Amino acid sequence: MLHPIPLYLLVFVFGTLIGSFLNVVIYRTPQLILASWHDEDDGDEEELEIPAPFFARLVFALQYIGLDIFYSLTYLFKDFWQEAALVLKGISFPGSHCGHCKQEIAWYHNLPILSWFILGGKCKNCQQSYSFRYPALEFSTACLMIYTFWLYGVSIDFIYWGLLVASLWAIFWIDFDTKYVFNVMTYPSILLGILYNGTKVSLIWSLTGGLLAWFIFELIMFMSLWLLKKEGMGGGDVKLAIIIGIWLGPTLLLVALALAFLLGTLAGIPLLIRNKKSEPFPFGPFLVLGMLLSMAVGDHLWTWYIGKSF
Repeated sequence: MLHPIPLYLLVFVFGTLIGSFLNVVIYRTPQLILASWHDEDDGDEEELEIPAPFFARLVFALQYIGLDIFYSLTYLFKDFWQEAALVLKGISFPGSHCGHCKQEIAWYHNLPILSWFILGGKCKNCQQSYSFRYPALEFSTACLMIYTFWLYGVSIDFIYWGLLVASLWAIFWIDFDTKYVFNVMTYPSILLGILYNGTKVSLIWSLTGGLLAWFIFELIMFMSLWLLKKEGMGGGDVKLAIIIGIWLGPTLLLVALALAFLLGTLAGIPLLIRNKKSEPFPFGPFLVLGMLLSMAVGDHLWTWYIGKSF
């Protein structure tokens, strides 16, 4: 049996490789999906027109929620497979290359973290600068893999949760960059969570968490459209919340959401002060952080809260 330190080092190295792959996913996935949307819609995105009369907004909000549910269900059987094939092909080919000179990057110039520092953060061929976010994301992914390994150790659970955490980390940065949470990223995690918890814990427990998350966020969307005359949550945030409910169950879902809303509020206050008005910002990253924290401390926070309340 390996000593813990070498084992953690092995997980760290493995995590940097995953992080290197996530860099490709985060960079290429939005380009591929948004380009396909542009081709389908001819580049014209219709602005949501919410009626002013109170009862007209009620009908509009009900129709909006109904259509969101309909498209969410039909997506799995219609568009998901097409988008998944598009993304898988797009992140596989072509190989890693410089975005400026298009020169293919040799494997020894593409080592996670190390190559960025060895090459001084520049392309070997054209000397174009590369963002420091590339090695930072590889390092942070490796840290998240160690965090997951610390929680679950050498087990099949580590593989499942490692896949989930990697997916969530990609969703975090894609939403941060584009303000989109793509269904092609969330649906696999939902299905994987049902498969995992259906055999590991309880399928009813898992589905209850997912349905509770769906109800909470659809209610937020409905109330925001009806009472505030604006979109309070995006459809991608709903799917992301369902992931949390499916994987953590109903009780830890509430803890994760509480942490997410707390972190979102703390981040939103400085933006409100700086911009002098309320402006939308991506909420997906805070949902991801809320879930990551709940994986380790959710049970303790829930026990503390119940103890304080009763």
